[in-house]
Amino acid sequence: MTIVEAFVVGMVAGLVACFLISLAVLLVVGVLHLLGVGC
Repeated sequence: MTIVEAFVVGMVAGLVACFLISLAVLLVVGVLHLLGVGC
């Protein structure tokens, strides 16, 4: 695997991880809001 390929794969993996983390945070906030705990 070339350096460019490794860089692209790392970048895509980072974007996916960031997306999943933000999605999980939104999900937790939404559940707390439904339970009447959050603001």
